Amino acid sequence: MKILLLTHRVPFPQNGGYPIVVCNTIRGLVNLGHEVSMVSLNAKKNHHDFNDDDKDLLSKINYRAYNININISIFEVAVNLLSKTSFNIDRYYDVEFERLLIRELKNTSYDIIQFEGLFMSLYVSSIRKNSKAKLIYRLHNIENQIWHRLSLQKTDPFKKSYLKMHAKRIKNYELQQLNNFDGIAVFTEQDKGTLLEYGTKIPIEILPVGINLEHNKPDVRKTEFPTLFLLGSLDWLPNR
Repeated sequence: MKILLLTHRVPFPQNGGYPIVVCNTIRGLVNLGHEVSMVSLNAKKNHHDFNDDDKDLLSKINYRAYNININISIFEVAVNLLSKTSFNIDRYYDVEFERLLIRELKNTSYDIIQFEGLFMSLYVSSIRKNSKAKLIYRLHNIENQIWHRLSLQKTDPFKKSYLKMHAKRIKNYELQQLNNFDGIAVFTEQDKGTLLEYGTKIPIEILPVGINLEHNKPDVRKTEFPTLFLLGSLDWLPNR
């Protein structure tokens, strides 16, 4: 099958949860004989050089990245207070990227298009109009829960209220989008249960994260005991 993956960030280097999940998915699909393409949004802060592992994976797929500026000014934050949407989602919409996707879909007929995370769902309507592919939503996080939990950590009344506002807006957006796909893939039974509580009517499959232990083998000689190790990116607020 021809499969297109859409990511809201470049999944290289493979040094955090999102990149590892996306790249392991690509490896699995390629090993099964599928023809895989990936189109990624590339925030300006994420430019980097590809290492040998990245280059090996890229040689097996069709890949292109689109540069996007997701920075938000103080003025835009202030204006967003008057909106009903969250800038945390809106900043990933780019009209030129949408046109690029439409051109891609007109040039290539895909069997499956997989949206890696909520932010790429901004383009589901345009993709649905221009492709007969099955649309799959890979749920990496239930985003509104993240913002709600962050609000619970704050003691400042303004910050707490502000984060709760975004959590509510993001939840409203999630509820609007969930049934716009043909299927959803989640990592855990808990996530599936939450989506069912949200009124999801489409099929939901539990697909845990796969890790190749031969590919990700720790060097115990460099580890002190007892110790705690976090595999995650600290530029993502919930990991801090």
